[in-house]
Amino acid sequence: MGVGLLTLAALLVAVLVRPDPLYLGRQYDAPAHDAAGNALTARAAREIFSDRTVQLAVASMVVGQLVMTLIMVITPVHMLHTQHTNGEISFVFMAHTLGMFGFAFLTGWLIGQLGARPMIAFGAAVLVISSIMAAFAANLVTLTLALFLLGLGWSFCFVAGSSLLTDALHPTERGRIQGANDMLVALASGTGSLSTGVIFASGGMIAVGAVGLGLTLAFVALATWLNQRRTPTTVGSS
Repeated sequence: MGVGLLTLAALLVAVLVRPDPLYLGRQYDAPAHDAAGNALTARAAREIFSDRTVQLAVASMVVGQLVMTLIMVITPVHMLHTQHTNGEISFVFMAHTLGMFGFAFLTGWLIGQLGARPMIAFGAAVLVISSIMAAFAANLVTLTLALFLLGLGWSFCFVAGSSLLTDALHPTERGRIQGANDMLVALASGTGSLSTGVIFASGGMIAVGAVGLGLTLAFVALATWLNQRRTPTTVGSS
């Protein structure tokens, strides 16, 4: 039964998805040309990552993932230490998941209306608020709101950073650079997961929130510096 449904779903995707991703992929694999018809030389990864826009986009996703993982992973342990039930922990994480994914459609619309850079700034501001709230949350309501905002701030930073990175790259560059970015995000996630227990053991949830706050403020300073020296034009923007 399960195999049959999967086969049917695969057939529907193959028949209904248009334009065909394979056709688009072959187009992107073709040599790129500028407006005059001259072949464009592929940029080296070092050159791409020296672009201030690329740096801002990657930093937004990496820091957003690091702060989110740092606070999220240890929250169940913190709640058990403060005598919360499994049902209450589940409720908090339901709110957190809602913040991460429930408003993705709104995030995309806001990026289209306001631009990726303002949405990254909004995301950082929400992460600041959630870090402070998570550190000092005294009851279930406050902790639920803190974890919801943590997910929402991550969503703003990650989706806006992804959009900014895509616009900064030519289609022929996106595969390898986005792959490298995914590796950095995964490393950030692992770093947050591995370090949060040590931080919590040394200073409790206040220490975890303080580290999350410090990382976010450091990102805000970096983003401000990068924006002041931003690359005037991006490769992939229309």
